[in-house]
Amino acid sequence: TQNSTRRYLMNLTYRTIDYNSADDCELLARWYNDRSSRHLHILFTSAENAAETFTPEHFQRLGQSFSAESTRHDLMVLVDGVPAGEARIEMDPPKLLTKRPNTAWIYLMIAEPNFRRCGLGTRITDHLESLAVDTGAERIEAGIFEYNAPSLSFFTRRGYTEFQRRPNRIWWDGRMWNEVRLLKTL
Repeated sequence: TQNSTRRYLMNLTYRTIDYNSADDCELLARWYNDRSSRHLHILFTSAENAAETFTPEHFQRLGQSFSAESTRHDLMVLVDGVPAGEARIEMDPPKLLTKRPNTAWIYLMIAEPNFRRCGLGTRITDHLESLAVDTGAERIEAGIFEYNAPSLSFFTRRGYTEFQRRPNRIWWDGRMWNEVRLLKTL
């Protein structure tokens, strides 16, 4: 198929997201406002919250809030030099439920529709897991919304196991849904 052929032809690279760059912040705003996918990666807590629009200035402020000592790495995913999505790894962030040292949190979003369903998720997750090992992580925690069955299946196939469901954490499609926390030991 076209997607399986394209999978092997894509040159996948990463660079640090530049929150001082108008281009990066405008791209992030476009991706985070995409109504076809934003419910898959943004934790909205109410209908009002889900209706909010992200601006480039939001991402500039976000970048300014990170400390120099941060163990957070925000990556722009590039396919053949073209921005395709975002990936992130954080070491021991407060959002972890495991509360055990040396735990990484990972996040990925394939934002451009023409790059979905062609193996990028596997390659990006491989990269994030490798970064986690390189930074001394002993385990990785991730949060997936319960209605995102493809992501839950993907991470389960990769050896992540569910360890907690957080009830009524995300607003989507007229109701509250659970967040599923997954863990993988490295």
